[in-house]
Amino acid sequence: MRDIALTLAAALLALSLGSPVPADEASPEASSGFSSVRGLYALFYTTEGSFACRLFEDRAYNNIRNFIDLACGYRTWTDPRTDEERREPYYDGLLIYSVTRNAMLVGGDPLANGLGSPGYHIDDEIHDDLRFDVPGRLGMANLGGQPNTNSGTWFVTAAPLPELDGRYTIIGEVVQGLNVVRRITRVAANRQGRPLEDIVVERIDIIRVLEGGEVVAYERSTSHPFAEVDAIPMAQRLTSGPTWRSGDSEFPLPELPPIYGPLPE
Repeated sequence: MRDIALTLAAALLALSLGSPVPADEASPEASSGFSSVRGLYALFYTTEGSFACRLFEDRAYNNIRNFIDLACGYRTWTDPRTDEERREPYYDGLLIYSVTRNAMLVGGDPLANGLGSPGYHIDDEIHDDLRFDVPGRLGMANLGGQPNTNSGTWFVTAAPLPELDGRYTIIGEVVQGLNVVRRITRVAANRQGRPLEDIVVERIDIIRVLEGGEVVAYERSTSHPFAEVDAIPMAQRLTSGPTWRSGDSEFPLPELPPIYGPLPE
């Protein structure tokens, strides 16, 4: 297994040396609020600011399901630092360990070097009509460009990167905080793209915005058996009520204030 970030950075070197993207330039998706738009979202809280991504749950179900299970602690994974099995949110406290200026940031690896994984792989879900043709794509990194080797490592683009088309699974798009993504790609870094000062992903929250703008959070918990959570289809996991429901079974959701307007920085 070789360093994912270095593979991606090499492909993007020419772009990263090009003209800087203005800090205040943002796509329509990034400039508009998402609190009233129905859908599934991932909220990234980092020490350099927050950004939100709409997840393409109808296009990359298996990869998104894996991303949610890792973010929320719904499945057991192997810690590459200790080879021990763990059952807790995977992404909490990990670093954004690689940046390519004005092009990309990479996170989601406990080893922070492109060599770590939760101990398994997920196949690609690539669609010809879903491309890296706009900034703000959320994708899953693979192992040195090898197909069907996605795991836990993710990346977010800060510019159109058509050279990645057909090679990496896109699971979402930035709908708020693209300026934060671009700012992170411009931090001081060494020759390998490692930021000189640590940028920590404090947590990734998963929410569903319901009809009318009501926001409900996916529970971040390891208290329910994986099989019980696994039995609930992703599109039906959250309801407007205080519980998850699956047939005659239900269990409570935690209280969470609705998220409206800009994410906290």
